[in-house]
Amino acid sequence: MLSLGTWKPELSKFISSVYLDIENVEKIAEQFREEGSVELQQFLSEDVFQQVMSAFHSMEPTSASAKAALKQEKKKSKKPLGIRGKKREEEVKQKAEITAQLPCLPGSQAGPYWKTIGPVNRRHYYQYLGEGEDDTCKSVRDVLLFLQSEAFVHYLRALTNMVAISVRAQARRFSHGCYTLMSDDNKEADEEALDLMLCCVE
Repeated sequence: MLSLGTWKPELSKFISSVYLDIENVEKIAEQFREEGSVELQQFLSEDVFQQVMSAFHSMEPTSASAKAALKQEKKKSKKPLGIRGKKREEEVKQKAEITAQLPCLPGSQAGPYWKTIGPVNRRHYYQYLGEGEDDTCKSVRDVLLFLQSEAFVHYLRALTNMVAISVRAQARRFSHGCYTLMSDDNKEADEEALDLMLCCVE
């Protein structure tokens, strides 16, 4: 029988009690063995989830200039785009200039908390740096550290029956004007790995 052992108190600080019940853990592990994947709804505890969402809501862009830039970008996106030569290069450059004015999180340009991820012809979103003592996103940092903790690695082993698990985690924030596009040269996609995606949406 699977056991969460002494890790359960630490796990219960972040994970919903439903997914810490040993019978449910065994059912999830069985599904993973049979299908190779599993989707768990409402995985975080309600308190942790609300704290994370509250942090995200506090960073919603409200400046008039940001809204105006977004409105202008939507208008331009309706026009047909060229796909060759200098015209395409000019469009990419213009896209970069407009994107720089789009709604962004506090600190995304030069601050210690978030950075903008590009290039704009493939992706545009914000990645959390996990720094700053006065960070309003402490709840995000706490979850990120938990996902890399020994307790959570033990939990993943119980669900997947995988022994060697090393963690590489990052927190991404998507807002208006953010996107990712598929690419054929994603080196990480070629690695053998256990992918875990924790989505916080309302």
